[in-house]
Amino acid sequence: MTREPAESLESFRAAISSAASRASWLRAVEVLAEVGSTMDAAADRPVGTFLLALRQTQGRGRLGRRWIDDGGGVACTAVAPPGDPREVSIRAAVAAAEALDGWLGVGVARLKFPNDLMVGERKIGGILIVRDDRRALVGVGINVRQQRFDEDLAPTATSLAIEDAAPRSAPRERVAAALLAAIDRWMLAPFALVREAWRSRDWLRGRLSRWQVGDEELAGRVVSIDPVEWIELDLGSGVRRIPAAGATLLDFARKESGPTGVARSMDGG
Repeated sequence: MTREPAESLESFRAAISSAASRASWLRAVEVLAEVGSTMDAAADRPVGTFLLALRQTQGRGRLGRRWIDDGGGVACTAVAPPGDPREVSIRAAVAAAEALDGWLGVGVARLKFPNDLMVGERKIGGILIVRDDRRALVGVGINVRQQRFDEDLAPTATSLAIEDAAPRSAPRERVAAALLAAIDRWMLAPFALVREAWRSRDWLRGRLSRWQVGDEELAGRVVSIDPVEWIELDLGSGVRRIPAAGATLLDFARKESGPTGVARSMDGG
């Protein structure tokens, strides 16, 4: 990934402080120049903390994948009550997607079950939840100013700059401030509203996909997903509802052909 000239710590703190002054759920904000991982740095912070780093060197994503932010994106962790980790994850995902609406257009950022932010066929960000008995750490990473990615990520990753939604000089602190405001709002929203907002951005709906459910492997077209409760698959022989909590996405269709919507390729998720 390319490394762009970093904005100043002072400009980040000013933008975040301004957004935090209007917050209701968030109670404390920290902006650090560099950390290994914002989740590690926030591990001992109280509930209601929003911790942001200008640079993250040892970040991590789902399934142990690395998420390194060398100064081109936004990396942060919000500290939430422990609760149901699936509910917290959904709230954070909706907030992150909404935070991008001002640059991409309303509804352009979509959500791939369980935790990816998508623009078109590429990933622009992700959410990771780590929970214990005292708190849930809600990690969010968004690609903002990156112009290119390492070879292994290039086919599947994008950024606001690549999408022409933000010029190279666009300050990341504006994206971070929008994310803070969205997290604050969606953490307090009625959960029925959160659920519907997530489903309205469901990236997998209508796509062929393959799932592991216990010892069973299922392939079909996604009819609908309730990210807490279930996934509905059209198996050809009928629609089957599988539990969301026990389902692992193995493959999905990236390309659709013509008006029939018949998938031509299945790529790893």
